[in-house]
Amino acid sequence: QCLNQQYRDKNSPTNVLSFPSELPTLMQAHESDDQQGDPQDDMPAGLRVLGDIVICPDVVINESVEQKKAPYDHWAHMVIHSTFHLFGMDHISENDANTMESLEIQLLSQLGIANPYEALSGQRQ
Repeated sequence: QCLNQQYRDKNSPTNVLSFPSELPTLMQAHESDDQQGDPQDDMPAGLRVLGDIVICPDVVINESVEQKKAPYDHWAHMVIHSTFHLFGMDHISENDANTMESLEIQLLSQLGIANPYEALSGQRQ
């Protein structure tokens, strides 16, 4: 609730918040003797830190009960949903919402999880 108030000016708890990274793309460390042991040595060139995701377990569990969804399925949806936010997608406009939801549905389907929006009767997450 505090994070939602601070970053979205909404004084209520929320299921998930995404915070896109402001870090530059991480590049492989230079191959020099003075950088041996650098933790980035094993990272592929161009690895991108997308950002942070904060999930409120109580809200996600309560939503899964209210929406009659398996908790695992709803958790998976929240992780996928918030990751799309980190890629810059949103659901402010109807067109953007449809695009984002379609991709979420496709990925969840690959995990054997049903369309999470069918049970919501047109409500947006």
